[in-house]
Amino acid sequence: MNESDPRVRRTRKLLIEAFGALLTEKSFHAISVQDVAERATVNRATFYAHFEDKYGLLDSFVGDAFKEALEHRLPSDMAFSVRHLRILIVTVLEYVAQFNGRCASQRATDRDLEPLIQSKLQSVLHAFLLGWLQEVPPAEGAEPIAPETTATVLSWAIFGAGLDWARYSDVDTVEDRARQLLALLIGGTASVLNVSPRAPASATPTREAVGAR
Repeated sequence: MNESDPRVRRTRKLLIEAFGALLTEKSFHAISVQDVAERATVNRATFYAHFEDKYGLLDSFVGDAFKEALEHRLPSDMAFSVRHLRILIVTVLEYVAQFNGRCASQRATDRDLEPLIQSKLQSVLHAFLLGWLQEVPPAEGAEPIAPETTATVLSWAIFGAGLDWARYSDVDTVEDRARQLLALLIGGTASVLNVSPRAPASATPTREAVGAR
């Protein structure tokens, strides 16, 4: 299938929009492929030409919505910078809080989908960060770290902080949480804790240290 074909994109959009509309009416598990096809005014064969099953449709529905939210605040021509990283953090915190609120009010039969949805959101964030980081040269004299590793650490840190803040958002504001997270991500642990920024020469624990555990 030619993903760049306008007809293909239009049909895919119809299916995703139909699915979104159905989710406002009933639970995910109560929605059938036939329901989606009928709402999108296509046949089942057309549905399966675009998605393997309704879980594949859910994956695209969640991923596309999150990508759109990120690109709305951070267009592709905005290069990586501390200021733009802060905007990304705030965007993710707000989006995850909104998602968490929807999960809290969703039908009990759909609660099992939360891990799948959270995994998709984190993977989209990882891909977004990786695209950014591949354009950023490493700091002079810095330990060489693959952009994939940096994107993994940043995406899990930001997303995990977003989940935590969504549950306890009454503790601090989104701006306060973003400021704290940005300080950690840019400055590192050594910037906020009294620890040496360098690892010890030997990572093997001593016998005394092991016995003290």
